[in-house]
Amino acid sequence: MCPLMMKLGKMACVMKPTMIDWRNRPAKAKARQYLLSSTKRASKRSLWMPAAQCIDIELAFDLGILTRDSEIIAVESDPVIFQHMQRTLKQIARRKRLIHPPLAINDMLQNLRLNRCFDFAFIDLCGTCDQSILLWIERFLAPKLAQHADVAVTCTYATRRSKFFIGCREAFLDHWHELYLRYIVNHNYCMGSKLPYEPIIVPTLLLKCAFHIHDLILRQPFIYRDDYPMLAVKLCDIQTPSRLIYPAFSTVQAAIK
Repeated sequence: MCPLMMKLGKMACVMKPTMIDWRNRPAKAKARQYLLSSTKRASKRSLWMPAAQCIDIELAFDLGILTRDSEIIAVESDPVIFQHMQRTLKQIARRKRLIHPPLAINDMLQNLRLNRCFDFAFIDLCGTCDQSILLWIERFLAPKLAQHADVAVTCTYATRRSKFFIGCREAFLDHWHELYLRYIVNHNYCMGSKLPYEPIIVPTLLLKCAFHIHDLILRQPFIYRDDYPMLAVKLCDIQTPSRLIYPAFSTVQAAIK
């Protein structure tokens, strides 16, 4: 099986303790509202990692992002959570496809017809958006996004002691110094954050690199605390670019010393 998909499965579910009651997480609820409320178009085909209670999907129905005609692809690896997710979706969604284990998503994404792309994806991680996740986005998800698609991502706030974080920051400073500084200036709201701004800038910049084949609008990242400091990132109105500005994430990865 593809190691990228194995990592995706672990990040999507294994790091979530089995059967957490996500309705009693007010900070997560604010992040969820932030990520979904900016999407104004109804989705035809979307990808989710909704866990047992499928609260993200419920809210998407309430906001009109999902309708009775929307096709929902739901991913889960934990067998207990998968069973609960299956029962929940049976009550709220008519057109759904459940993937368990999520390793199968590799073949699914590669075999999708080009005219059946995702127009919305919610990549809900409780761990870091690390190398394997970013490579999966670059190689498998980004090429399967429709014009004007939206993508929401949640991940843990980067640690400044992370070898991967340090390597990426140094690679940007060595090879894309002007791009890195311009990105900081354009997102100067991070400078005033109580948290150091680089652990916000580096993950969001890496996401831009993973989606480098697209033009997109990156909304101001939302920082919240669940069990750990978390980062919610919304990438909106994804389109085919007139020119490539950002390096591919794989290029950044190769530049890490």
